[in-house]
Amino acid sequence: MLMSSGSGIVATGGTISYFGQYKIHTFTGSGTFQVFSPGTFDYLLVGGGGGGGLTGNAGGGGGGAVEVGTAQAISVGTYPVVVGGGGAADASGVNSTFNGVTANGGGKGVTTNSQTNGGSGGGGGSNITGALSGGGSNAYKGGGGNNAGNLDGGGGGGAFGDIQNAAQGGGSYSGGLGLTSFISGGSSAYGAGGGGGNSSVTANLGGAGGGGSGGRSGSPNGVSATIANSGSGGGGAAVGGTSGAGAAGIFIIRYLA
Repeated sequence: MLMSSGSGIVATGGTISYFGQYKIHTFTGSGTFQVFSPGTFDYLLVGGGGGGGLTGNAGGGGGGAVEVGTAQAISVGTYPVVVGGGGAADASGVNSTFNGVTANGGGKGVTTNSQTNGGSGGGGGSNITGALSGGGSNAYKGGGGNNAGNLDGGGGGGAFGDIQNAAQGGGSYSGGLGLTSFISGGSSAYGAGGGGGNSSVTANLGGAGGGGSGGRSGSPNGVSATIANSGSGGGGAAVGGTSGAGAAGIFIIRYLA
């Protein structure tokens, strides 16, 4: 028998867990959140991370946008949940949606000046400007590439901040940091950017929260996002390699049990 919770909500859907006073529903794939009794809830919605760019020393994939809300009202009804997939190599991530809210997928890393906006923008290839954010909350610009020295691709933008907002030819080439959330009880970061590929023996790292590192000399393949359902981007390829894929997004909703 369904019992009323402290928030008023009675609901089913996703994988259910408990932490302290909260009942938590986690969706790692698309599904349905069904509400039998209305109330208020908190949520986190993350778009899929972008894949790293191909060819040359390419940019890292941008992290998916991270949308958050607290004390949101919800009515009785059936609510579709769409969890966006991560982008494959050279492909942007897919948007996640819930109840009129959209978290954009991260932009793919690029090797030319045809920039790819997304949740957070993908990094640019060597000497190419990084892509802009595609809008929404907690989504930032990708870094520009560098056409000197290690010929670095730019790092993909991360959900924590605009730390990769470098003009082409300068700045950092690692992925932007993911945004930390405690909605599930522990500390987890979402929407990190992937690192750009380069010609050095030292890789440009992915952002904290699961971003994949870029390819490098002697190991040219970019690394795929390292944490499943983090919405983080994949690493860009170095010369002769392929790029890493982004991670799928996630939807987490909680309320007082």
